[in-house]
Amino acid sequence: PEERAIALKFLLNLVSDIHQPLRVADENDSHGMQARVATSTMTPGDLFTFWDKVLTIELNVDASALTKKLLSEISEADLKQWSGGTPDIWVLEAHRLGVDQAYGMLGASDGKGNSIISDPDVAKAAQIAATQLSRAGVRLAFVLNEALAPKGVDHLN
Repeated sequence: PEERAIALKFLLNLVSDIHQPLRVADENDSHGMQARVATSTMTPGDLFTFWDKVLTIELNVDASALTKKLLSEISEADLKQWSGGTPDIWVLEAHRLGVDQAYGMLGASDGKGNSIISDPDVAKAAQIAATQLSRAGVRLAFVLNEALAPKGVDHLN
């Protein structure tokens, strides 16, 4: 039983990590940890931390409220689309978001060594983070259902 709990924690961490764009994208800056950023509403910090925290900061909600909000926004079409594929495809999807969106929204310098992220880009980052968090949850459920379903049972219907 303890091994199963450890395995579940590892799986949860792995599935969530591969959906965070800056955990799978890097521009020789420790996945954004060396890229300094500033926004109009957040204390300047590194790009990696910005992406880890943007959703809760932008929406100004606690984890429980965020969970309810995200669950209510997952459509049947999302469930069907996200309940498939393979981890390598999921990583490539998040990598593309990291390259195109996370690094792509870095603006001009504020003169203090920080790249400015505009308010519209902060809102866009929050939406991307919300979608990625929802995808990770759906895909974790998919992986667990695949692993635990009796042979021959179609758990998607």
